[in-house]
Amino acid sequence: PEEAADLFEEIPEEHAADFIEELEPRDAAHIIDEMESDMQVDVLTEMEEADAAAIVAEMDPEEAADVQQRIRYPHDIAGGLMVTEYFAYPESATVSDVTADLNAHAEEADIGQETHIYIVSALGKLVGVLDLRDLVLSRPGTLVADILKLPLYVIANASLDELNEFFDRHDFHTVP
Repeated sequence: PEEAADLFEEIPEEHAADFIEELEPRDAAHIIDEMESDMQVDVLTEMEEADAAAIVAEMDPEEAADVQQRIRYPHDIAGGLMVTEYFAYPESATVSDVTADLNAHAEEADIGQETHIYIVSALGKLVGVLDLRDLVLSRPGTLVADILKLPLYVIANASLDELNEFFDRHDFHTVP
């Protein structure tokens, strides 16, 4: 499933959907589970509704719940582009906690162009962003809460024009 997911992420969604739709729902679900979150939705929305529902029903429950939440967003708003794989740490974490965790998960992590990690409250609310450069250049015992920056963000219902304007104004590759 991992290799199939990697392959299907390299071809247009409509073609990936055509191939995956031919599989048994359980087999298809294993492949969809392995895809990046934004690609999962793109492929599933290209399928017949009944086929997509059968596949989602066979997916890992956590992945399925995530897909069901994201699939409600139209493709022409920010929520339709969002991914749910990101790095987030509690504001009580230290620099060494974060770097140790990043190192421990380096094999499975796909940082890509990401240059920030997110800092969240005990309730999971976004409280700040931490530039990876600042993380690397800080002392190990420093609390991430002491070096975070206030987050810039967009709402999920922002239009693609609004999203483009945001990225024109700010030199970011991603935004919460």
